[in-house]
Amino acid sequence: YTSLVCDLLRVVLMSICVCFLGFIDVSRAYHYIRGQAIIKLYVVFNMLEIFDKLCASFGHDILDTLWRSASKPSWRLLFDFFISAIYIAIHSLVVFAQVVTFNVAINSSSNSLLTLLISNNFVELKGSVFKKFERQNLFQISCNDIVERFQLFIYVILIGCHSIFTSVQESWDLVGNLLTVAVSLWTLEAFVDWIKHAFITKFNSISHELYMQMRAVLLHDITSCRNPNERSRPALSGILDHSHAVSRRVGFIDLPLASLCICMCGPFLSPYGPLRLHVLTLLLLFLCLCAIKVLLGILLLGYACKTELKIVADEEAKKSDGL
Repeated sequence: YTSLVCDLLRVVLMSICVCFLGFIDVSRAYHYIRGQAIIKLYVVFNMLEIFDKLCASFGHDILDTLWRSASKPSWRLLFDFFISAIYIAIHSLVVFAQVVTFNVAINSSSNSLLTLLISNNFVELKGSVFKKFERQNLFQISCNDIVERFQLFIYVILIGCHSIFTSVQESWDLVGNLLTVAVSLWTLEAFVDWIKHAFITKFNSISHELYMQMRAVLLHDITSCRNPNERSRPALSGILDHSHAVSRRVGFIDLPLASLCICMCGPFLSPYGPLRLHVLTLLLLFLCLCAIKVLLGILLLGYACKTELKIVADEEAKKSDGL
């Protein structure tokens, strides 16, 4: 019963967020941001990145409070739902502004803004090297890098879909330009992260085996959620989806980004044509997404179980060798 209530609350929150974003004109916001000075856009982009991290840090606590209130329905549930709706709207607005600013940087005739955004990675590198970091801090940095790369991947897909939809005649040129920029950003992001982690591990005398332990922690979250007899089972595992423990561990919130994807991909459905065709298209898209989700869940669970068994076997082998 509680799981169904939580799923219903997620749908209602996402619907409110999609309706809220639907009142925003993407083209008007794009041209307004494009008309600003480059330095101002650079400052705004950095501020949006900070606000995104702040919203993500507060968002998990806000939503977890709502899910716990759903297990005991009362007047507190309405208050928590109201706070969660405000949070989702604000966070989705921040993500929307990030996507539009990134779209301006990619499609701008001058590469000055894109160069400034790329140089932001080296500023992050400057703030990480030659500093004291504990193991827990390195784990949090690694989780932030995971979330940043995934969000960058989603941003590029949204910008590509929106660009192709708004200018069909030059779609192939836009796709080629977008792929070039995406590959360049991904390569540079990976290179800067590699240097950053190399400096951190070097000057803090941290072994590379710590990354294997980090992977083991994330894989244990995947397997423990599906084991009701596990003592170290994460909180809310019996109520929410199995991916909640991993997303909370890495600091990723899916509702604002999912709402933005629905809002920006909605114009692909032409208002003309039979209603039956639109319903059939949405149904097929929903079934495809469900199939992909189930397939990814099975693959991740199989990989997690296989890796955990290998880790246990290696530990037993080390104990036997020590004896």
